[in-house]
Amino acid sequence: DAGLGIEHLDWYNNQYADQDPENRQEGDFAYPAVFLEFLPMQFQKHGQAQRCRLRFRVHLVTLNYAHSRAGLPEQDQALEHLDLSAQLYAQLQSFRAVDGQGRTICNTCSRTGHTTDHNQTNQVVNIQEFETTAFDYSAI
Repeated sequence: DAGLGIEHLDWYNNQYADQDPENRQEGDFAYPAVFLEFLPMQFQKHGQAQRCRLRFRVHLVTLNYAHSRAGLPEQDQALEHLDLSAQLYAQLQSFRAVDGQGRTICNTCSRTGHTTDHNQTNQVVNIQEFETTAFDYSAI
């Protein structure tokens, strides 16, 4: 979690829409949570390997019971999700991966969008979209 305090990491499957933070049940995810959603990919030949424009979304789900109106004592607490979202962006925007042979798996990631979903009960969901070029060497 790179020191961000992320309590849960999983593939995105609309989990936060189905979870009621007021009535937690066994198997529910802990907060803050991150869900990864990969968008459709189309591959091109790249020598013996393949490459694609990899687009993905990072859903950051945090609890929020406080109000953010100026002057309220809980304002800082209500806005903590923005700090965490910015820290997550800082970690991902320069992420680059190589395999054990030093070959690039994905180039540096670049954020292409950001949306905040306030339509969840006592949850705030920050959705950041990224893209990179990814390489697949598995058929070599």
